[in-house]
Amino acid sequence: MKTDSTSHFLQVVNITIRKGAQLSTVQFFAVRTGRVAVANLPIVFLFAGRNNPVTWLTGVPYQKLRTYHKLTGLLCFIETLLHTFTYIAVFIERRGALWYLSLGKTYIIWGVCTSDYCMSSFRSC
Repeated sequence: MKTDSTSHFLQVVNITIRKGAQLSTVQFFAVRTGRVAVANLPIVFLFAGRNNPVTWLTGVPYQKLRTYHKLTGLLCFIETLLHTFTYIAVFIERRGALWYLSLGKTYIIWGVCTSDYCMSSFRSC
């Protein structure tokens, strides 16, 4: 393993990234948190409106559902941050000193845009 700061951090938390076809523990965690964050988005949107289907079906007032909307939004935000930072760790570990050469790839650009939007929308709450 390399001796840069990322590798040192990964050794401190006792996580090893294996190079090869198998997913490492960190990459598996990054993929899983991204999928769970996307799976929670419909719930966030379901609680978002004043006249939403949940209010219509259950009779629970909007003020109580607004709390659930904020909690599920916060959960999505935390999962998105975990997804972003664990993928950054995997990306730097796999590419080493040449990580910056792949910054123009489409999935990197969209990931940066999505993370920026998520952080800016969280600040507006």
